[in-house]
Amino acid sequence: MGMVHRLYVPHGQLYISPQVVLRRLESEFPYVEADEEDGRRHVRKIIRQLWKIKQTGIIPVDDDYLDRLQKVQRGAVYVYFGDNPGSETALLSTAIIPGEPLIFDYSSRAHRQATQPLLQRCAAALGYDIVPERFNVTLGGGYARSTNGNVFGTEANLKASAHPFPLGTVSVIGAGVFGAELPASPWTVLLSFDWLVLG
Repeated sequence: MGMVHRLYVPHGQLYISPQVVLRRLESEFPYVEADEEDGRRHVRKIIRQLWKIKQTGIIPVDDDYLDRLQKVQRGAVYVYFGDNPGSETALLSTAIIPGEPLIFDYSSRAHRQATQPLLQRCAAALGYDIVPERFNVTLGGGYARSTNGNVFGTEANLKASAHPFPLGTVSVIGAGVFGAELPASPWTVLLSFDWLVLG
């Protein structure tokens, strides 16, 4: 199961500017590398993804949030930081977007475990709260038989939830029934699968 962590400002407070975030990270970690173009590129990617989702019409997208991203993208910075720049697992990176939480995802379980002390120090340096969030994909299904054993239909379900964007949660639920319509005579579900976590 995948996991990301977000760093949120405490309730009632304002997010500090990217420049102040960088200064505090530089005072806490020996290695800090910032890239403004990578930050702007990251925000543009989020905007493109949100527009694609909006165009499908399946999931509502907050227009005010899109407008806000358009306005702040020039001030975004992508940052890499840690204690040892030569380590592939003991480094963290995130986009610092004005007015938004910091989002950290991980390349592997080992990466997540190795960087938790860095995450804690980062949160303490900024005065932010750590909130874990998971990415889930679940499948379920089953089929129905009549009392004489004939299969009349099958059902498949897909549920997915993710948090790919700041302040945004995408949830998709789909279900379909395939085959002939179920008969009026009594029938029972003989086989069903509980929700199975895939990722």
